[in-house]
Amino acid sequence: IIHFQKRHKLEQTGSLNKDTIDRLNIPPYQTAQRIALNMKRWRQLPSDLGERHIMVNMADYSMQLVKNGAPELEMKVIIGRLDRRTPVMTDLMRIIEVAPTWTVPPRIAGSYILPNVKRNPDYLNQKGFDVMQWRNGARVHVAADEINWHNYSARNLPYTFVQRPGQLNALGTVKFLFPNDQSIYLHDTSSPELFDKEQRALSSGCVRVEKPRLLAEKLLQSQDGWHRGRIDEAIDHNHTSRIRIKDPVPVHLMYWTTWVDDEGQLQIRDDVYQRDLIGGTATHASL
Repeated sequence: IIHFQKRHKLEQTGSLNKDTIDRLNIPPYQTAQRIALNMKRWRQLPSDLGERHIMVNMADYSMQLVKNGAPELEMKVIIGRLDRRTPVMTDLMRIIEVAPTWTVPPRIAGSYILPNVKRNPDYLNQKGFDVMQWRNGARVHVAADEINWHNYSARNLPYTFVQRPGQLNALGTVKFLFPNDQSIYLHDTSSPELFDKEQRALSSGCVRVEKPRLLAEKLLQSQDGWHRGRIDEAIDHNHTSRIRIKDPVPVHLMYWTTWVDDEGQLQIRDDVYQRDLIGGTATHASL
């Protein structure tokens, strides 16, 4: 029973609790269909993953930095919640930003930030936000206390919110960029306690990483001057620095609900995004 629970990433109690019984009752043909679907997902990947690359498995809430076929670094991740699911994609990481600012996307500005400002006039100051607006072709700073926020809604909000670097910043201490049209990237978090949860579909779509400083150190180790001490110093002094990676790293955001591990054991994970099962039946419709 413990072996079965380990393969399904359940709490290893050794007893037949409800979660264990539910998974034991899954018919073998459904597991076989899921294996076939995940094999198809593998075929969607490039034939060359990159001598050094990052592989995120959303269904396992995990990430590996892989070099020459072996994990160089492993960590937990947080993925997009069900209403803002992290997409499957492959791209090239080119930039690391330490002590980042956060420019709030319009959808979050209108649906989350603005209502908070209306309820609490000091919200922006408390959370470390600056208010910016485009005027005469330039972005200028606007005093938040001079704005009547009740005149605006998500549809007509002319302002941009930019959160300053620091402990309150939603992106945490480091941001890892691979340009794409969905504004998805890897980043730290100001709520590290969330990594203690088993189910971590909690973000607004981007992937939050458990060990951002260590990941930055590994990715920048071939670049003169950007040792761990300098990375820590920039972060600790809130000195925003944008670093172009000398050797860009492929990033693969994937969704593996079944795979065979290094010990030859079949691993099975919950279908958190329901990409395997629609109407209770395995399908090849959604990768």
